[in-house]
Amino acid sequence: MSLPVLLPADGQRAARWLPVFAEAGFETTTVTLLKPESVSGLEATARFLANRGPDTWLVLGSAFALGEAAPDLLRHWSGPVLAVGRRTADAARRAGAADVRVAEGEPGLRAAIEGLSWTPGRRVLWLRGEEAAVDVAAVLAPKGVHVEAVTTYRMRPEPAGRHILEDWMAARPGRPGWFVATSPATFRTAVDHVPWPWPAVSVVALGGTTAAALDASGVPVRAVAGAPTAEGVRDAIVRGC
Repeated sequence: MSLPVLLPADGQRAARWLPVFAEAGFETTTVTLLKPESVSGLEATARFLANRGPDTWLVLGSAFALGEAAPDLLRHWSGPVLAVGRRTADAARRAGAADVRVAEGEPGLRAAIEGLSWTPGRRVLWLRGEEAAVDVAAVLAPKGVHVEAVTTYRMRPEPAGRHILEDWMAARPGRPGWFVATSPATFRTAVDHVPWPWPAVSVVALGGTTAAALDASGVPVRAVAGAPTAEGVRDAIVRGC
């Protein structure tokens, strides 16, 4: 099908997703709406990491959590690292981590942590963004796991994204299109640029958490991806058409 799709994407997501969307016949435009900004220096993060024992898991839901990590930031981290996605795993290895467990298939943070067997008393250090769609502490608390969270980055609007969004809207008046809501923050940034409602634009949410946030704000979500992958979003759009 020939269908305009606007995909908020960093370079890694675009590289992985565009071939899948092209095969489906989607006319995909990518836009960067948010960019990461570190909120703690590398030295402070390194000291924080150094004080954790070897039986502690390090959970990384995004490569952004490490920022522009020095090559030795995780070199002395003796516990396992759970990395969600290949990009995050690569960032952990570049920072010196030796024992990196990769959540395969881009399952998302919740599925990644629920896919492991956790024993009561286990300790987890979670490097997180200022706004996290999944609360690791809430997920693991019923399993008797103690989670310590430290915020290492926040997402800030990318001004150039406004023009891409405005141009995409203007180029297809009345023609149906789809916007991929990859997170609540991404969608909020988009509607700050172009206020809702968007005529003839349907929203597909990248998971139930994002869908619930949009529903709560009064934005109708037409489709929800069954998995946070290109294939999951593609299938959700096809079903929603």
